[in-house]
Amino acid sequence: MKLIEFLDSIESFDGELATPNLESQDGFVWDNSCYQLTKEGKIKFKEILNKEIKINNHCIKLQQDVNEELYDLFMSATAGSVTYKYFMEWFKEMD
Repeated sequence: MKLIEFLDSIESFDGELATPNLESQDGFVWDNSCYQLTKEGKIKFKEILNKEIKINNHCIKLQQDVNEELYDLFMSATAGSVTYKYFMEWFKEMD
């Protein structure tokens, strides 16, 4: 299963998102009732979203490495730690 398929199929997730060589110090939280990716977000993070994953307990592990800067940006963006302009470009808030 690809990461995008997993995120589209769940209501929420609270755990970690890692690659074979990258791990964030922050957790990874996803909630489809609060926000979803926009078309621009899917394009921006395509490299990450299209990776195959394995899930163990509360850890999603991408099966291949990704660009470290893109990984850091994705983790920051999903945590809301990017400017409002970019957040609204990459995610849409759900009512």
